[in-house]
Amino acid sequence: MCFISKQKYFDSIINNQPLTFFKCHNKNIGQRERRAIPTQNFTGLFYAVYNNRIEFVKYLLPELEHKLISPFDLSVNNSIMKLAPNTTALHLAIILNRLEIVKIIIQYLESQATKRLESILAEPNDDLHSNIHYFVLSNSPEMQLLLFRLKFYPHKKEFENMKQNPILFAIKHQCPVVLEYILTLAKACPYKELMKETLTQRIQTVYQMLNEMLTDPQTNQEQLTLIRNLVVNFFYNKFPDIAQCCHKYLDEPIVREPSNDHPEIQYDVMKSFGFRASFAKCPLKDENSVKVVSKSCTSQICSNIKYCQNEQHSSENIIEEPMQDVTVQESNIETQNNNQRLDTIESQSESLSIQKRTIHLSNSAVNAIEQCLDVKGLVK
Repeated sequence: MCFISKQKYFDSIINNQPLTFFKCHNKNIGQRERRAIPTQNFTGLFYAVYNNRIEFVKYLLPELEHKLISPFDLSVNNSIMKLAPNTTALHLAIILNRLEIVKIIIQYLESQATKRLESILAEPNDDLHSNIHYFVLSNSPEMQLLLFRLKFYPHKKEFENMKQNPILFAIKHQCPVVLEYILTLAKACPYKELMKETLTQRIQTVYQMLNEMLTDPQTNQEQLTLIRNLVVNFFYNKFPDIAQCCHKYLDEPIVREPSNDHPEIQYDVMKSFGFRASFAKCPLKDENSVKVVSKSCTSQICSNIKYCQNEQHSSENIIEEPMQDVTVQESNIETQNNNQRLDTIESQSESLSIQKRTIHLSNSAVNAIEQCLDVKGLVK
């Protein structure tokens, strides 16, 4: 009778039968699937995440501490990914890009998590894949930004055993968002000395990876540029002597950015440039936690502005100097009007810290920059 009830319970999640689920849920929470099927040993929460049953997940969050006890072959994007024992339901939700479910789990952790539960969820599985690895593999900037709301540091095991070092992993999979998060944590986590030791020992390995990616036709060169600058700036800011010595191993020189010249990019700005996360205005719980600074976003914005100006210049002749055949009075009036409009754009885009242009623009050129920045969309 117990087996029949448990079977109905798991089938109710699979088949989306809420009435049956709520009848069986209380006496079956924490139970595992015993039938000889591919999902054997799944808990109800694993079933709910796997089948994207958002409403069921809310009632199964107490099962978060339960992990897979046997391997599972997961189909993702027409390929098979093997999930190792000790994979968590949070891992599964991230790799399946269950964005709403991950948000629900994070909200639960923010309000009710214990140190014990946080420790359990921070641990990597038997393949040394942790939350960070699965955020990288999700290949979703919107999903990856949720990482900034987790309090988990990269687990110490990941740096003691270099098999799946999260820094090398983020570089290999061309993920600058997660890489920046990890590098920023290097000065905040309780075992930062171990991270520093790991980084300095592997600097040649990191540079070698960047060199190989530079000539790999499968590499997204825009992403690689962001990654290279993040890595080089990090080493020069944190370990200047080592960086100077090892810079010869990097094939292509990179112009380093000053460490203090970049503003903090707020989440609402990040949203407007492709990071469309709905939690944008939610701050980190711990005020001492690392701040989210996106130098790469600043560089990207400046590049977009320059590109917009160049395009406009070729079609509408941007005025770089006052025209000689126009009266001084008319030129001054036009220049004053344009400068006023530029001041308005710059004040609305204050969070982007874009330096005021000294170039005199025609009215149509100013409109082009307004469209490029979409200021009205950034400032409510």
